[in-house]
Amino acid sequence: MMSRHKELISRARNIGVELSADEIKSFDDFEELINIENDKYNLVASADHQSIISHYIDSLSVSTYPHYKDAKKVLDIGSGAGFPGIPLKIVFPKTALVIVESRQKRAHFLELVITKLGLSGVIVSNQRVEEFGQNQKNREIFDIVLARAVASLNVLLEYAIPLLTIGGRFIAYKGRKKDLEIEEARPALVEFGAELEEVLSLDIEPGKDRSLVVIRKLSPTPAKYPRRQGMPGKRPIK
Repeated sequence: MMSRHKELISRARNIGVELSADEIKSFDDFEELINIENDKYNLVASADHQSIISHYIDSLSVSTYPHYKDAKKVLDIGSGAGFPGIPLKIVFPKTALVIVESRQKRAHFLELVITKLGLSGVIVSNQRVEEFGQNQKNREIFDIVLARAVASLNVLLEYAIPLLTIGGRFIAYKGRKKDLEIEEARPALVEFGAELEEVLSLDIEPGKDRSLVVIRKLSPTPAKYPRRQGMPGKRPIK
């Protein structure tokens, strides 16, 4: 058992995460579900053990941002197969998590994962994030909003910033195009009342350019945002 988990334990430790036996069991159960259901739900491009570990570590890398551990309420936009939300919930069980996933099949899969792993304090909302963000009860209530492999930064800002508390952070997982995306997003930052706080470069996998782009909300977002379904992507703020 130890040999199978050696890489997961070691790589998690490298980003400051010490996994317990129960957490390792949860990661095993999660991987098993992905393998069983991948063909049905088209969850990940590759479900081999090495690829799944990479998804786990990439998801958990946000724990290198000090404020994440203090967050009481977190939102994961477009979680798909459950990344980054599910790995983070396993390691930070006391953090309330809401996952917005518009694809019905994947939302159903996430419900299966939550049941199988016995996770509490997780809600899966099967709707578009624009619709979720226009619901008044969802606005300005989250300490942290996360997005991994969803859209360009200027589009993501319109989804995420209305949902954050004042002083809350939006954290986007980004690759080699991060600098270009940040530059393109500067008008959107002004429009939505936010600022670039920092960019955390990650060294989690050889040859992989990975960063966390951290955006801090400074003031209330105009009520008209996010715009109706599809508009943020078709006509991003420039």
